[in-house]
Amino acid sequence: ADIHFLIHKAGRIYPYFLPAFALEFLVKEGVSKVSLFQTLRDLIQSVWTLSFLYMIGLPDVGFMGVVWYISSMLLCMAVLYPFLYCNKELYLRVIAPVTALFSYVWMDSYTGGNGLGVGAVREWVGICYLGTVRALGGISLGGIIWSAVEYLRRIRIRGKTIRLFLTGVECLGYTVAIYACYGPVSGKLTYAILAVLAGSLVLTGAGCTYSAKLTGGFLPRYLGRLSISVYLFQLSAIFIIWYLASEMKWIPYRYESMLPWYLTLDLLIAVMMDQLINRLFLKHCLS
Repeated sequence: ADIHFLIHKAGRIYPYFLPAFALEFLVKEGVSKVSLFQTLRDLIQSVWTLSFLYMIGLPDVGFMGVVWYISSMLLCMAVLYPFLYCNKELYLRVIAPVTALFSYVWMDSYTGGNGLGVGAVREWVGICYLGTVRALGGISLGGIIWSAVEYLRRIRIRGKTIRLFLTGVECLGYTVAIYACYGPVSGKLTYAILAVLAGSLVLTGAGCTYSAKLTGGFLPRYLGRLSISVYLFQLSAIFIIWYLASEMKWIPYRYESMLPWYLTLDLLIAVMMDQLINRLFLKHCLS
């Protein structure tokens, strides 16, 4: 069951991941003007990235940097899923909280009190990389959030006033988390932001706020699917905008000038590739 679950999980990501890797690889190799031999060598040395085994620690060129989380996520799921499969209640009530606490304390100790850490994701922290510990904590926290959502769903929240209040709290939490992303977040502040975001996610998942009216229909499902492409194609957009600003001088080489261009380009690429991938993938599946 564990192997089938991991294959299914990786299989849902790979149709989006492969084009994202190809685009980033071609853009970076093309801009760098490397030889054909070096290009083939870089492609061969990217085997661990392409197989989602990047965070095991085997040598790799380092294309598609965002793959670290996918790799760490699958590694952690291989360890955690059997516990969830065998005893859901034990996992949600005991294993997930203990694992989350252990992971964040572990990261905090290795980063000198910097919370989620400011070091490289492939920084060795004893028995694995820092990114894997971070993914372990995040997945376990997700289990805690889901457990809280299930509990809150059993409570019948009535009255427009309380629902309006909870909606305000929910939106405030998301606003604080998004605003914090505009600057460096380190130290114990990371835990505070994480707790605020988790609280808003619990309220959203439980459906006890007015945002529950937005959860159905095509648009939420489409945005959920689109988020995969936005995440995977982000480095291609970053590299293109950096090149246009630093080498071509088409854009002012300033963070505040480059950010809107990057966000727009990432979304544009994500929308186009999402449509292309789904048309080709669905056509292949149906044929």
